[in-house]
Amino acid sequence: MKSTLAQTTTNRVAQECSIPREFQGARLVRDYPSTVKFNSGDRVYYGCRDAWKGDCEAPPPVIGSNAYLVDKYAMMTSFSSGDKVYYSCNVGYTARAGSRSRRCKNGKWTQLKLKCEQFTCPPPNVPHAYWMGAHREKFNAMDVISIDCDRGYSIQGPTSITCSRDGRWIPSLPSCQPGKLLLFIYFCKIETSYSLGPVLIYSQWCCEGFLDVPGEDMP
Repeated sequence: MKSTLAQTTTNRVAQECSIPREFQGARLVRDYPSTVKFNSGDRVYYGCRDAWKGDCEAPPPVIGSNAYLVDKYAMMTSFSSGDKVYYSCNVGYTARAGSRSRRCKNGKWTQLKLKCEQFTCPPPNVPHAYWMGAHREKFNAMDVISIDCDRGYSIQGPTSITCSRDGRWIPSLPSCQPGKLLLFIYFCKIETSYSLGPVLIYSQWCCEGFLDVPGEDMP
């Protein structure tokens, strides 16, 4: 009998709770001056303190996130507790991980976990071609370059391409095909006919023409 009573008492003590703590901006709606401990199942009630509702001001910029607050929320100045706002990645960046949202919680904004990474494009690989400007190891999204072909080749396709936000060149890369050059041929032939005393009689003629040479462009 003593063992059973001791076990029951131990269980009752383990199930009791101490006085609940107060939270930021909240207070117990009732006073419990005479209550030191609460039994399992007892409830206590909270309410907001005077002039405090848990609202949030406009969320501050997240430095280094490469993200911005979408237009729908950018002009708002006050948010209720529980409200969410959403972010998008800056131009040239794309979402790789994390949530796009933050939540107003008890007057503070939760941390933005969105990870925006910059997309880049490798140098365009077009045989017998070159692009205007300095050589670069990579190009950022939305960079635009102009392409032309080496001498002796003609470009087939776009002469201007853009690095897209998903790391591709758009439109598709051009190609450089062998061109044709019309070589201007000029030559003269002089033939001496005969001499008459001190006078030299001769005749001459010249020929002009063009020759198609594959794989060359006009200079």
